Amino acid sequence: CVGCVWCVGCVWLGGEVLADTKIEPLGAPTPDGRYISFVDWDSGGSLSILDLETKKSRSIIDFNKPGEQAYYSSWSPDGKRIAYLWWEMSEDKPDEYSLSVVDVTGSNSRDLLKSEKLGWIELGNWSSDGRYIIATLSLAESGSQLVRVSTTDGSVQTPNPKHTQHTKHTQH
Repeated sequence: CVGCVWCVGCVWLGGEVLADTKIEPLGAPTPDGRYISFVDWDSGGSLSILDLETKKSRSIIDFNKPGEQAYYSSWSPDGKRIAYLWWEMSEDKPDEYSLSVVDVTGSNSRDLLKSEKLGWIELGNWSSDGRYIIATLSLAESGSQLVRVSTTDGSVQTPNPKHTQHTKHTQH
């Protein structure tokens, strides 16, 4: 569908595009298809982007503590921000997760959603206007929940099944 902010989508880049790189496809391409976000395992789990034309990459967010890393990422519709899952693994406490957003320059990184009650965050798509990100939260006590997270203030909305309507979207 087009423009539905409750849909979660996937992007699969064929092996040909990433054949000459060491990139594991945990990221996503920019809306214009020029770049792809990825986790740079060689640098310890940094969030990075790759120029698909030149095959040159650069780091967006570097993590300093052992056990910290980026994981899934998704571009905003205007290609200026990246949402990403931040993961901190520890041997002496439960893993911590957050949904964060950063400008493509690497500045203005901020957590939208962080809680020790979260078991995992599955990152979905941005809304077409860039105001929301869809995610699935694995909650320690109560299973999973599909949510819409505000990119402005991190507030979380859950769909109300009684009022959710599936409409057929048409392109204009």
